[in-house]
Amino acid sequence: MFKQITDYLNFLKYKNQFIFFNKKNFFDIKNEKKNIILVEFNTNNLSIIAYSFFLNFLKKKHKAKIISYLFTFEKSLFQRLKLLILNNINYKFFGIYKSFGVEKFILNKFNNKDNKSFLNLYQKYFKNLKSKKDLLILKIDGILIGDILYDSYLRMNNLPTINLNDDNFINFSKKFLSIFLYWNDYIKKNKKNIKAIAVSHCVYYAALPMRICLKHKIDSYQVNGQSLYKLNKNELFAYKEFKEYPKLFKKIKNKNKNKFLLDSKKRLQMRFEGKIGVDMRYSTKSAYGKIKKKRLLKKSKKIKILIAAHCFSDSPHSYGYNIFDDFYDWIETLGIISEKTDYDWYVKTHPDYIESSKLTLINLIKKYPKIKMLPSNASHNQLIKEGINYVLTCYGTIAHEYAARNITVINASINNPHIAYNFNLNPRSKSQYTKILLNLPNIKFKINTKKVYEFYYMRYLQNANNWLIEDYKSLQNLIGYKEFSKPIIYKYLLPSFKKERIKKINKNIKNFIESREYFLQPKHIN
Repeated sequence: MFKQITDYLNFLKYKNQFIFFNKKNFFDIKNEKKNIILVEFNTNNLSIIAYSFFLNFLKKKHKAKIISYLFTFEKSLFQRLKLLILNNINYKFFGIYKSFGVEKFILNKFNNKDNKSFLNLYQKYFKNLKSKKDLLILKIDGILIGDILYDSYLRMNNLPTINLNDDNFINFSKKFLSIFLYWNDYIKKNKKNIKAIAVSHCVYYAALPMRICLKHKIDSYQVNGQSLYKLNKNELFAYKEFKEYPKLFKKIKNKNKNKFLLDSKKRLQMRFEGKIGVDMRYSTKSAYGKIKKKRLLKKSKKIKILIAAHCFSDSPHSYGYNIFDDFYDWIETLGIISEKTDYDWYVKTHPDYIESSKLTLINLIKKYPKIKMLPSNASHNQLIKEGINYVLTCYGTIAHEYAARNITVINASINNPHIAYNFNLNPRSKSQYTKILLNLPNIKFKINTKKVYEFYYMRYLQNANNWLIEDYKSLQNLIGYKEFSKPIIYKYLLPSFKKERIKKINKNIKNFIESREYFLQPKHIN
C-alpha cells in the first residue's frame, strides 16, 4: 500500500514537471479549427514524450488541432461519463495530453446491431467465413481488417487460436464490425480535414483507424521513443525495414564493415555467455545459461529437432502473414509431421514464458508423443552441445543465434526478419515447409556466418534510435528497459531537453517527415 502511494505521488510530481515543460514549449501553436491530427491514447510514458514532440511538429506544419481517441469494446453510458469526468479534472494522462495540445478526446460509438444495414454487412463479410485464412485476408471497403480482429481477439481473451463458430468470437466480431463502421464513417466524413494520424502500434484494435486513414491517403505514423515509421498502402506494419538490410549494408564504407561485423560477433558472444538483455530490451532471463549435469536430449544417431515455441496470443501477425494461420496451427502441423518421421523431436518455451501459453503447449503436444517437452530454463548452450541439428521458429531471434553457431534454422513465416538473407531456410508455403521437414536427411545447407553478423549489425547496432533520446542504449543500460514506460523516465529525460536538444529533435522529425521514407534512418539524425 505504501509503495502504491509513493508511486502515485512520484507520478504526480513528474507529471506536473512534464506539463510545465509542454506548456512552455508547445502550447502557443495556433491552429485552423477544421484541420485535425488524430492520435491514439496511450499510457506508455516514453511514447507520450515522443508524441509531444512529434505531434507538435505536425500541428505546426498543418496548423491543426490534435484529437486523441480511446477504444472500448463496452457499450456503456458509464464509460462515456467516466471519460467526461476524467477529461474535465485532467486526471493522470488526460492532463498530460492536454498539455501538449490535445483539444478533444473521443470514444468510439457502437452502431445499432439491430440495424438492417449492419446485419446485411455482417452476413456478407462474417457469416460466410469458411476458414481462419478467410478471416486473415478479410477486407471491407478495400481495408484489411481481418488480421487486426484476429490478433485482438487472441490477445483480449488470452487464447491460442480462433474458433469461427464459437459464440464469444461471433459476439466479438459483431462488436469489432460496429467499431469499424464508426471509424469508417468518422474518417470518411472528416477525410478532407484529417491531415495525419499517429499510433503507438500497428497491431491490435487501436491500429484500426490508421488502416482506414491509409485507404484515404492520410499520412499515417507509428511513433515511439525509439523509432518512427510512415506507413503506406504497401506496408501496413512497422519494423519491416529488414527487407532492405542487405542493400543498406552495401552502402556502408568498406573500411568500417569489418569492424561492424566484429562488433556483432562480440555482442552475440555475450548472449551465448549468458548475459541478460544484450540488444534485447524486453528480455529478463538468459536463454543461454549454465549447462546442467543432467542430460536433456536422447543419446541417439537420429536427427534432433528443437521447436522454439512462441506465446500463442502475442500478435502472431505483427509482421503480416505467416505460412500458418497462427502459432497454434504451426505447432499442430509440426505434431502431425512428427508422426511421419523417425527424428527426435523437442519443444521449448522462451525463458520469459507466459504460464497459460506453456499449459496450452503441454496439452497440445500430448496428442503427439514423439515431441518431448524441455524445461523452459534449459540452456541452449547445453542443447547445442548435446547435438541439436535443426531449429524451428516462425520469426524468433533464435534464427540468427543458432545460425551463428552453424546450426540450420527453418523459419515458418514469409515475413520473418531474416527473410532477406540465406543463412536460414525460408520456405514460402506449407507444402514446401512440410517437404523440407520430411526430407531432412537429404538437406545440404551451408551457413555464411558473416551474413549472420551483417544481419545482427543492421538489426541491433546500426539503427536510428537516438532521435528523441541522445543516447538510447546508455540510458537503457542505466535504468532498464521496463523503466522506460514508467513515470521515472521524465526524471531522466526532462533535464536533457535544453534549447539546443529541442532544436535537434525537431530537426530529426523534420528530416524524417520530409524524406517521406518508410522508416527513420541514421541519415535523418543530427
